[in-house]
Amino acid sequence: MDNDLSDDNAAWLPPVGWHVSHAPTFDPSELAFIHSGLKTIIHPTWLTLPPLDINQKQHGKLTAAQWHTHFKVCLPKLLLKLWFRRPGPRPQLLIWNLEQIVAATRSVSSFTTSPTAVDNYTADYIAYQQSCRELWPTSGSVPNHHYAMHNGPQLKFWGPLILLSKFPFESNIRILQNIRTNNHYGMCFCFN
Repeated sequence: MDNDLSDDNAAWLPPVGWHVSHAPTFDPSELAFIHSGLKTIIHPTWLTLPPLDINQKQHGKLTAAQWHTHFKVCLPKLLLKLWFRRPGPRPQLLIWNLEQIVAATRSVSSFTTSPTAVDNYTADYIAYQQSCRELWPTSGSVPNHHYAMHNGPQLKFWGPLILLSKFPFESNIRILQNIRTNNHYGMCFCFN
């Protein structure tokens, strides 16, 4: 078999666009501003903010709820302050990009929906994708970008997607985890 990278042998390569370059958007002083700003955010008492030292290994990965709070509450407040200080057209595009993803996040995580809200989500997410291409032209999209494009039709079919998220089903998972199977996964459930 020939080992060259001709068109016939290119099928083994990973799909184009799965590589995302990690060009830094923030320099160390900007990261310090974000970390110090997390301590000053005023928020409702019922809302749990993500860890203040978000880039440290000691707290592990953020949960989906923590990322959601981070995008919906923390980052918009901090990044707007940060980017309004920067000169040039790039900060304006960064602010536009942030506005679009926050609007899309709010739409998709809302407890209510309507045909107008679905259309707004789709328009916001498409605008977000376009501004990402302008800001980071060497970065391709990843599968999650593709999956997010399906949220519009899913919102129309299912209604609010937050009701289908993992939160209502965590209690069922706990119940299933407490069923004793004696580590035999092919066996029937044993009840005492």
